Amino acid sequence: MASADSLNPMRGLPVAGTDYLTLIRGASATPEALERLYQTARRAGTASAFRGAIAVAHEESPENLLYGAWYYRLHQPDADGLSRRFAGVSTWAVPIGVVLGMGLWIFSDSTSFRVHTPLMIFLAAPLVALAIVAFLATSGHRSLAQALAGVALGAMVAYVFLLPETITDSQGALILLHLPLLAWGAIGLAALGWRSSSRARFGFITKSLEAIGTGGVFGIAGGIFAVVAIGLFEVLDVQVPDLVVRLVVSLIAGLVTIIAIATVYDPTLAPDQQEFGRGFGRLLNVLMRVLLALSLIVLVIYVVVVPFKFGAPFQDRTTLIIYNVMLFGVIAVLIGSTPVNSDDLSPRIQSLLRGAIIAVAALTALVSLYALAATVYRTATFDGLTMNRTTIIGWNVINIALLIALLVGQIRARRENWAMAIQSVFAWGAIAYVTWVAVVGLALPWLFAR
Repeated sequence: MASADSLNPMRGLPVAGTDYLTLIRGASATPEALERLYQTARRAGTASAFRGAIAVAHEESPENLLYGAWYYRLHQPDADGLSRRFAGVSTWAVPIGVVLGMGLWIFSDSTSFRVHTPLMIFLAAPLVALAIVAFLATSGHRSLAQALAGVALGAMVAYVFLLPETITDSQGALILLHLPLLAWGAIGLAALGWRSSSRARFGFITKSLEAIGTGGVFGIAGGIFAVVAIGLFEVLDVQVPDLVVRLVVSLIAGLVTIIAIATVYDPTLAPDQQEFGRGFGRLLNVLMRVLLALSLIVLVIYVVVVPFKFGAPFQDRTTLIIYNVMLFGVIAVLIGSTPVNSDDLSPRIQSLLRGAIIAVAALTALVSLYALAATVYRTATFDGLTMNRTTIIGWNVINIALLIALLVGQIRARRENWAMAIQSVFAWGAIAYVTWVAVVGLALPWLFAR
């Protein structure tokens, strides 16, 4: 009969840093203990570590039938998950996408709203986010957070109509840039709820990047279809009314957006329980790590060249804008390069990846401090604080704080939990991002209105 300790192999061990391989070896002849160990790993969000340890144990002892059964159980394609996901596409994504497309079509007829910009440009982000929140609610696990996210997005739509008519072109541009981030924050509230772990928030951030990339691919395909369809009618000398063209484009945009979300995100699972290592997500990981290496090369060259052009950002506003775009790009690369499940990578790859992330973060922090100094100098020297400068200074402070926190966290982190330390930094950073976006989008336009 199995002992109590063998049936509870996690006794006395912390979840973080658990040596699953040792525990699996200890349960090599006890199926029930191995099952309990797996269920404990699932609840702790470390099932990938268990899966990797099973693969090692199976490779070490291929004659062990228990290891072999577990290996093939955990390394088969998730057919049930795929079936459920595509069922969701046909059942919910298509009608929600059609409704979204109709909403986009209704507002696409507007010409100029504020700062010579069509109303549709202002409303696109909250309308798309409302449709995504509705898709998340199809899981059956409806919550107060989802309802409040919907209310917040409805309030954003109403707020757009209340924007002061005296806002300048640059203020209007800042609002347009920050509305999508504010809408993304509402989606995060719907997906995560009021309380969430750092791992769950980082999983949501990673899935968001994957959804954006997938949506871009789908959008290109939908755009090609629309152009070809309209071109065929023109070849036949059939003049398609503008009303119909806008309807077709809007429906394609709505369907593409929601179907792209449905193909990468399963609303029945929490953000940290999603599939991260397959499909476009895997391609995104590879792409981001290639960009990480290229970013390191560019940053090293740039730091060497900076002393010869030290005064450029202090005198040239365009240079400062480039710095800030670069900063956000590097933050995105750092997030995309950080593995959700580091145990899926070999120790050598982990070591190289960790070193590259630390080097890029350190160099970016140095360049960002330089850019912040130039922004503060221009603010003090010229005409003081403006909405643009206040926004840039706020973003610089947040991003520099995140980079410094990442570096400090890596100094303290052990080899087995380095990825979790980075995930925690960006998970808290997401809260800081959404907070500052709310300030920029909701408060600054009124404070700096003429």
